[in-house]
Amino acid sequence: MTKETDSREIVLDILLEILERGGYSHIILRQALNKYQYLDKSERAFISRAAEGTIEYLIQIDYVIDSFSSTKVKKMKPVIRTILRMT
Repeated sequence: MTKETDSREIVLDILLEILERGGYSHIILRQALNKYQYLDKSERAFISRAAEGTIEYLIQIDYVIDSFSSTKVKKMKPVIRTILRMT
């Protein structure tokens, strides 16, 4: 497993916790960054920006997904929905 994959898996876990389970973004993100303190500063910055950016542009991202997908975002499985949102 590469570092990039690890970072993206961390972002996926963070987003699932926030978007699907209703966690507060600032708390979940802080907990994750504390848990992965051993990662390089650039990796931690990537994780923060990817999670925050996905949340910030969620409405636009969902609109684009709905425009191109035959399955609407609300009907997708949570993991699939979240992976599409963060890519």
